[in-house]
Amino acid sequence: MRKFFTFCLLSLSLFCFGMGEKASESDKNSPDSRKISQINNTDNAIDVIVKGMTCAICANGIEQKLKENKTVKSIHVDFDAHLVTIFVSNKNELSNSAIINAVTWAGYQVVSINRHDSL
Repeated sequence: MRKFFTFCLLSLSLFCFGMGEKASESDKNSPDSRKISQINNTDNAIDVIVKGMTCAICANGIEQKLKENKTVKSIHVDFDAHLVTIFVSNKNELSNSAIINAVTWAGYQVVSINRHDSL
């Protein structure tokens, strides 16, 4: 009986898991969905190439310092490209010197800063 119950439970869970991949409202508002939305909306994004940043621990100090600024909404890091993308509510409120100070404070060097222009 126990094996039958386990089999039924497993079958039901596989069936439910595989059914309809429609996103619910809560899925649309999940952190991952918001992150994808921010990545697609680059009008308020600032790309920073950072020399020496190779891992999550490296980026942690940079992220902490940048997030002290109220305009910073989120940060995406691509270690392979040494790229930090900063998503802000208003890119004019985050100065290049504030970015450079945060990166330098964490012990790294800014190679370039690119502010995305609106189309």
